[in-house]
Amino acid sequence: MEVFFYSNPGRTQLVKVKTYMFHFLFSILIALSNFNPSPSPLKSIYFKEKRKIDIPEPSDICVRENKEGYAVVSDKGIVYLVNNDFKVEKKVNGDWMDLEACYDAKEGLWVVDEAMRKLILLDRKNLEELKFVSIPFAGARNKGFESLGFSNISEKYWLATEKQPCLFYELNSQFQVVKQFQIKGIEEVSAITFYQGFWYVLSDENSMIYKCSEEGKLLFSWRVNVHNAEGIAFAGNGDCLVLSDDLATVFFFDPLTE
Repeated sequence: MEVFFYSNPGRTQLVKVKTYMFHFLFSILIALSNFNPSPSPLKSIYFKEKRKIDIPEPSDICVRENKEGYAVVSDKGIVYLVNNDFKVEKKVNGDWMDLEACYDAKEGLWVVDEAMRKLILLDRKNLEELKFVSIPFAGARNKGFESLGFSNISEKYWLATEKQPCLFYELNSQFQVVKQFQIKGIEEVSAITFYQGFWYVLSDENSMIYKCSEEGKLLFSWRVNVHNAEGIAFAGNGDCLVLSDDLATVFFFDPLTE
């Protein structure tokens, strides 16, 4: 680019700009007028309220099968049943080490002991252990399965490890591993749940909620700012519930929209 100046006392006057400079600027304006960026697959969700719960170090939450409240598990190895106001109705401290996930199925309440690599089925009435399923996974005690969910469409379970690597396991109704996979774009998992035909994956370290297809494709994501987020569930009205471990608090957000 060449610009020519002549100087007069006290001021400088632009005299001539070469023709190609005009064409260059004009082409930029045309390009900007035609620029139409695609929408970002990331949104924030809107906070509504929070409720403190009388449960130390809660690590996951799920809707109870009868819809009359929630089940919550604790790092302390304790299982709780709470009502819709999050008042504890029942708790059991079994011979478990590190409960990290739960899902209330027709046959009973499934909980995951990360340290022991076990899926444990509990009687819903008394929270007594009925049976367990062992799923081997190499690594330290706190590097096992972090999350559990069930698709009522495919009738398959998902198990997930936390990170490094973040692995997903699909299991059939007999808890046999059907496949193992990773989801591009998800590097850490705190909890998973299935809701209205899609999987929702919570990441504490990345402060995200991911929406995934049943085939394991990442479809959308939302930013969620909850300290030490460890559990996710959906209320009957569609509100998204995120459970904080350190704060022992359930955070309510508006239904997720894209």
